[in-house]
Amino acid sequence: MNVSRQQSTASDDAERATGPVPERGPRARTKRLMLETATRLMQAGVTPSVSEVAEAAEVSRATAYRYFPSQSALVQAVVDEGLGPILTWQSTSADAERRVAELFDTAMPRIEAF
Repeated sequence: MNVSRQQSTASDDAERATGPVPERGPRARTKRLMLETATRLMQAGVTPSVSEVAEAAEVSRATAYRYFPSQSALVQAVVDEGLGPILTWQSTSADAERRVAELFDTAMPRIEAF
């Protein structure tokens, strides 16, 4: 029986140690631009379609749909981006009151931004 081992890469090791490795390069910049544009539109009270975000970000519709195949995928990405730090927050204090205060200090600026 031949058992092959999957070799781990440096990025796999880094992700296990510190969480996901941030995306870089033109694709990451385009995705970031689209998320920032969608967030800005949502803060103005609009739930934009992928096409509307593409137009506002001056990105082709084909490119936009490559990153976000549907409006719900776009909205989910914006929510994940905004709430991610809140959902992964961990307290550094043993005191319950201090933990609650730390959570509010972390969460409120993000909640108010939306």
